[in-house]
Amino acid sequence: MGREKIKVRSIFLWVVLVIILVVALVNIYKLKAENTLIKEDMETKIDENVQIAADTLNAEFENEKTSAYENLELVYMYSPYFYYELRWIADNQAESGAIYINAMTEGGSLDVNPYFSCRAARALLLDDYYIPKVSAYLNWHTSKVIETNGLVTNYRYNSDEETLISTGKYDSTDSYLAEYLMLLCEYCNAGGTVSDISNYEQAVEISVNYLESLMKNGLTVTKIDSDDIYFMDNVEVYYALKLISETFPDKSYGIKAKTLSETSYSRIIEEFYNEEDNSFKTGIFASSGETMEFDDTRLYPCGIAQLYAVIYDLGLSDEKKKNLYDKFCEKYSWTDVTDKSGTFDYPMIAVAALEVGDIERARAYIDSFENAYQNDRTYPFYVGAAGWVAIAEKKLINNYDSYVEDFFD
Repeated sequence: MGREKIKVRSIFLWVVLVIILVVALVNIYKLKAENTLIKEDMETKIDENVQIAADTLNAEFENEKTSAYENLELVYMYSPYFYYELRWIADNQAESGAIYINAMTEGGSLDVNPYFSCRAARALLLDDYYIPKVSAYLNWHTSKVIETNGLVTNYRYNSDEETLISTGKYDSTDSYLAEYLMLLCEYCNAGGTVSDISNYEQAVEISVNYLESLMKNGLTVTKIDSDDIYFMDNVEVYYALKLISETFPDKSYGIKAKTLSETSYSRIIEEFYNEEDNSFKTGIFASSGETMEFDDTRLYPCGIAQLYAVIYDLGLSDEKKKNLYDKFCEKYSWTDVTDKSGTFDYPMIAVAALEVGDIERARAYIDSFENAYQNDRTYPFYVGAAGWVAIAEKKLINNYDSYVEDFFD
């Protein structure tokens, strides 16, 4: 009996072990089957996500490609405008290098206003092809700075003598000198050879010293015999002196310009800027002590003056620049010049628009400007306006071109 019991127990144990083994195998099979399903499900989800990502990337690529080609079309659209303006400015240049106000239309003007000529020449620097033209102009203007010891006037072509003769008139000595200095520095920065400008150092020294003589407590008066101090003039003077100090930092006139520009800047902010409403006074009249406060009913000079703080670097934050520009746009409608009411005098507004990223208004203005004036440059249309609008057009082209370059890179 004992052996029988032992045998039964052994059989029972083997049966239990077999059952356990079968259950284990069944569970292993189930787990394997579940893992297979999970794996297949995961692979399906991965494939789906990869496809979604691929579709998204393809869509983004197609959108970027479309945007790139649209921007490329806009580059091609505005480039002819830009090159037309440069060619028109260059066509107004005399053999002497001087740039007339408007010599290309019947009844035009063979006067030379150095302030406007410098502005036009600064636009020519935006294309390397015209750098020799700017060199020729700078040689003419430099000779006049030296000849007049800084008191450069307007000039008029005398047909009898076949030469330019001083009219004895000028608007603002400080602005005339500032534009000259800005042009010279920008010429150097654009790749022009400064040694090609005869006696430029003498002219720069004369200009910086003359501007110093015009300063009253750090701000320049418009003329040596005037007490009128204008915000726009002083912004130009500050910026010109700053450029001279950066372009010729080791020269005596560069060192002096640095000191003068720092004083100029602090005085501009102190005397003209109203931080409370983020606006600038237009002028100060030292003899009477009166000031020309900001008056938003006057496009010029009050409205335009605000934009100088947008175009030139006065240390304002981007937010404050945008605020100045937005307030200007709320008050003045400026994008349509088809009525030829004189708004063409201020294409600098489009430059300010692009400084704060308002491409829509800038485009509207440029389109309107070119539609109105490309085929009708009747005087008083002048090279200064062509210079400003060319600068705006180049900024617009560069904006579109950057999108294209980013895509193809």
